[in-house]
Amino acid sequence: MKIASTKAWALIGVLAAAVVLAVGWTLLISPARQHVAEVQDEVSSQASTNATAADAVARLKKQSSLLDGRRAQMEALAVTIPKTAQIPTLVRDINNAAALSGVTLDQVTPASPVPVVAAGSSSQQKVEGGLQEIAVSIAVTGTYAQTRNFLVGLEAMKRGVLVHGLDMVENAGGSAGTFKTTIRAGVFLNPDLGTRKAASTATNPSATNSDTTVQADTPS
Repeated sequence: MKIASTKAWALIGVLAAAVVLAVGWTLLISPARQHVAEVQDEVSSQASTNATAADAVARLKKQSSLLDGRRAQMEALAVTIPKTAQIPTLVRDINNAAALSGVTLDQVTPASPVPVVAAGSSSQQKVEGGLQEIAVSIAVTGTYAQTRNFLVGLEAMKRGVLVHGLDMVENAGGSAGTFKTTIRAGVFLNPDLGTRKAASTATNPSATNSDTTVQADTPS
């Protein structure tokens, strides 16, 4: 009788332990494992998101460096080919080049800007990017070496100057070995620089850019 009772209690204990283990698995271990799995999935997803964000940041940094370089190029181009005629600045720079070379600057005569037409085309509608040219006649007096140095100075100016040709004659009645030289040159401007305005919509400059003759000033 005692043995049977002992076995019964042992069986009840085993069953109770099994019940406790099953309840513990259901209420504690299984949810915990599921939560760990969910956390691991979230960590993996976040790692992928972080990698994508890092790639995006790297691309933005590269684009930013390229943008800085292009901005510097645009700023330099805006000096060589400005948006406006800037005649007073042009005359002052020519005066400085004359003073450095030793020639006497007699006259600077800028004309009105005209559109630059595509090569081989007579149509004023085929303008290259809104680019315009201002023809400039420059008269100087000096020796051959001084005149040559003046031409070098024109090429060294920050404003782009294109020399189309020149006429040099002996300075009759002047100092020996001096010449009077008339230089046919051109400078450029582009009102559309940095914009998306179509080249075909480029307009003629305003009347404020009409022909004018500027007497050379003594550089300060």
